[in-house]
Order: sequence, then C-alpha cells, then structure tokens
Amino acid sequence: MLCVANLLLEADFKNYWQRIINNRLLHLLIAFYLLHAISLLWSDNISYGLNDLRIKAPLFVVSIILIAKPIIKSDHAKLYLLLILSLLVTSVINFCHYQFLLNAHLAKDIRELSLFGSHIRYGILLAMGIGICLFLCREFKRFSIGLISCAAWFMFYTYYSQILSGILSLLVVFILYAILYFREKKWVLISGGLICLTLLMVTIGFLFSNEKEIISPISQSSELKDAWNKRSSISFDSLDLKRQPLQITLTRYLASKDLLPNKNGVNELDEDDVHNIENGFADIRETGFGFSARLYGLRYQIHHAGNPNGHSLLQRIESWKTAGQIIKENWIFGVGAGDVADIFEQKYKENKSLLIAENRIRAHNSFLTYWLSFGVAGLILFSYIQYSLFQVEWRNVNYLGLLFIGLSLISFLLEDALETQTGVTFFAFFYSFYASKDASLKSN
Repeated sequence: MLCVANLLLEADFKNYWQRIINNRLLHLLIAFYLLHAISLLWSDNISYGLNDLRIKAPLFVVSIILIAKPIIKSDHAKLYLLLILSLLVTSVINFCHYQFLLNAHLAKDIRELSLFGSHIRYGILLAMGIGICLFLCREFKRFSIGLISCAAWFMFYTYYSQILSGILSLLVVFILYAILYFREKKWVLISGGLICLTLLMVTIGFLFSNEKEIISPISQSSELKDAWNKRSSISFDSLDLKRQPLQITLTRYLASKDLLPNKNGVNELDEDDVHNIENGFADIRETGFGFSARLYGLRYQIHHAGNPNGHSLLQRIESWKTAGQIIKENWIFGVGAGDVADIFEQKYKENKSLLIAENRIRAHNSFLTYWLSFGVAGLILFSYIQYSLFQVEWRNVNYLGLLFIGLSLISFLLEDALETQTGVTFFAFFYSFYASKDASLKSN
C-alpha cells in the first residue's frame, strides 16, 4: 500500500505506463495471474479460488510496482545487504532457540529450527544469501572478510538444518560461483564436476544400500512393554510425539544401538535415549549432527515404503502419484484454481490412501500443480515464465539473476512454492527486480 501511494504521489504516469507496456516478462506474470482468475469459470469451490488469488496477489501488484518504478541502481547493494542482515539475525535466533529445545529434550523435529516460516523456503533464502555474499565480495573487497564469514555461517546452518532442498540450492550456488571465477579454466570446472558426480554416486549408493535388519516388535515378549512403561510416561501401545507407533520407534532405536529388544536392552538406554524415543527419533544416527543424520532417515524411508505417514519423502511420492492421476483425467483444461484441494482429497479417498488427514498434501511440485490446475496451457505458460527470465539473465551475464532462477526451479520441483505468502512474495519480488532493466551490478 505504501509503494502504491508512493507511485501516486510521484505521479510519473507516462513513464510508468511506458515501462509496463514495454516489459514482456511482466506481461507473462500478469497473464499467469489472470489465468488463475479465468480458471474460476470451471471451478466449483469459488471461495477457495478467491483465497488463492489473494495469496498470489503479489505476482500482480509487486511486479507492476517494481517494473513501473524500478529500484534505482545505487540502492541495489543496500537491498542485498539488508537481505544478508535479515538472514543473519533470524538464523542466529533460530539456532539458539533450537539449541535450547535440544538441551531441554523438547525438540521433536529438525523443522523446529525454523521459527519464522517454512523450513524449506528458509533454506532457499539462505542459499540466495550465500550467493549474494560471494558475488558481493567482488564489488566490495574491503568488506570481503565479513561477507565470507556470513556465507560460511549460512553454509554451516544449511548443513545443520538437514534441508535437502537447501543442500541442492547450495550446489547451484557453487556451480554458478565456479562458472563466474573459473570460466576460463576448463580443467577446474571439469575436475569440480567429476568430484560432484562422485559425491552424488556415493550418496545414491548409500541411500540404496541394505540397512541393518530391524526386528519386528510383534515378535517381542511382554517384558519389552513392561520395561518401557517403567522408563517412560508415554505408553508402549500409544504414539510417540511424531504420531508414530511408539513400539516401532523403540524397536528401531534399540536396533540402531545394537541392543536387544528386551528388558535388558531398554534398561541400557540412558535418559537422552528415552527422550529421543519419546520425541519420535527411531535411529540414534538420526539424532546426530548435520545432513548425514538426514541421509539415514532417507535411507530408512526408501527401504520401508509401506506407510508414508511421518516420512517427508514418502509423503511427497504419494502426492506426486496422486497428482499424476488427476492430470491424466484433466490434462487439457485442468480442474481450475478453486478445486485443487477438493480434487486431491477426493482422489486420496478413492485410492484409500494410508495418509492421515493432516498429511494429505497437495502436489508439492509447482509444475504438476499448474498442469492439474490449468491444463497443458498452464504448464507451458509457467515453464515459459522461467525460461524467459533465464534467457534474459543469461544474455546479460547476470549471475545473481541466474542464481535466483536456479533456486526457484529447485523450490518449484520440491514444493508448491507459490501457494504461501512467503514463497509468492520471494518469487514476485526478485522476478520483477531482475525483469526490470539494468538490474545487475557492475561486474555482473
């Protein structure tokens, strides 16, 4: 509202209009937003569709504001530094708060590390901050130590937070950074590519390697139940704090510590172990430090894909399969923006999905979401929006613009990134910022 008031007070309407009608990238964003409104014509749930339009309003409003009156070039560095400062403050608060939860045995999930929004979207923002820190070192060499220190902290935080999309985003930063500094040294790029490929193959090999066999709780005697009930106030026959069957959590945890699933095994657990089991940690290695703990969890999900509840990867696979079925039935025109949630719930019921109500998520992939929402035209338009900005930033050799596109694509592949205020505002702001003329810094 303040930005709109600023435009009205300045009243430079002729130049506003010229910038708006001459910016093809803005037209694509407006067309995408209008497609949401048009799709309400074949939607039944109009109230849901109108709420979706409200959430996505920044695509329309923010983009017009930033194109009509672009941020002046002398303020670009201030804008980037403000983002870095914001990430620094929030990440320190997040980390300190989570350490308090860990010490008090109150932490149930690493997602509690993120206090101010989605764990995944915060990881994307951090990657953007890392890229900005590294690129700004070329512009402001006297502040390079501070910028590199911030980048190092953000990298540590990303590793500690165990966010898969954050790690992938970090790879995008490194790839673009390598291209920026070593584009004339092909052997460096080839060597770096081979190292990344080797690490990827090792990771895939680990994820699909055989796990240690875990004894089923059904085969255990009643002494396991009696021993646990003496150690904890959460009953052996109930759910842990992640809403998983506690007996399965207990049995897996004992196996991960090479303890037998009996009275002696339970008695060998210390108080930290008991708190871990109550909080839903089913493997001692999953309570470890950094992304390696996440890999153990992912490996378990791959080898035990029966019940997807409580497992982010399996829940995503279930939602992708469901989205594919919806697309198969509505691939031409889609179901409309208003009916997406309803059609997902209907399809989950038809499939007799094992997912409980709170885990029956939408597609968790923006390309699938807009295909099933608007049909093949929606998929093409959404893809073309990304391609068009990429083409402009590649032609202008704008590395920060290319970084934004790369991070957005990762977010779109793993999330319905534009279905929340945080995601849509991030995309609308930076897309419009780079879509305006001359958005790059000097050496970019």
